[in-house]
Amino acid sequence: MSVPPTGPVMSGQPYVPTQPYPPTQPYPPVQPMPYYQPVVAYGAPPVVYPPAQPTNGLAVAALVVGILAFLGSLVPILGIGAILLGVVGVILGIVGLTKHYGKGMAIAGVVLSAIALIIGSIQLAVVGVFANRVTQTITAVHTVSFSATVASGTANAAYLVGLDTGNADFTSSWLHEGQGTAADVIATLFVSGTSSGASNQYVTCKIVVDGKTVDSQAGLGTVNCAASLLGP
Repeated sequence: MSVPPTGPVMSGQPYVPTQPYPPTQPYPPVQPMPYYQPVVAYGAPPVVYPPAQPTNGLAVAALVVGILAFLGSLVPILGIGAILLGVVGVILGIVGLTKHYGKGMAIAGVVLSAIALIIGSIQLAVVGVFANRVTQTITAVHTVSFSATVASGTANAAYLVGLDTGNADFTSSWLHEGQGTAADVIATLFVSGTSSGASNQYVTCKIVVDGKTVDSQAGLGTVNCAASLLGP
């Protein structure tokens, strides 16, 4: 008895059974990279790495302070601060030199601090000389002489130098001597005729400071003199 074909039968063609797909092969697992040991020649001594040197904190501090002191010494108004930092930097650097490591930074800190000390000292000396001269100029006492004349009749003289101020009526001539400092800034003298026809009176004024005539005026009616006490 013949078995009928199970697949489709096309007219005039014999039946050929289909082949199944072969099973898929799994991917091979990823292999780790091999670790290679350093090659050491046979009989050679093992490689020994030197230990890391510890940090010299005092040397680092000396270098930082020295840099700050040097930069501060370049600014005139920071001269005193530069000197103080320079002293600290020198001390830290000298102590840091006692260590067996970090001596380069310690030496650099000492050098920068020493330079800052020199520059700061020069600045301080210059500022001191300048301040002394300014103080002497301000506090110097000047002798101020006021004088006035009138050709005829009477006149009035009003003067001012610091806290010394006043006025006086006079005939012919008048003289007053006082003292002032640079803090008083200026000395003034105002002379005016007081007789009838004062506008036609011939009057003069003069201010002498430390023996030197600073201002002298003459005219009809009124005159005014002024002298600075701030120095030459």
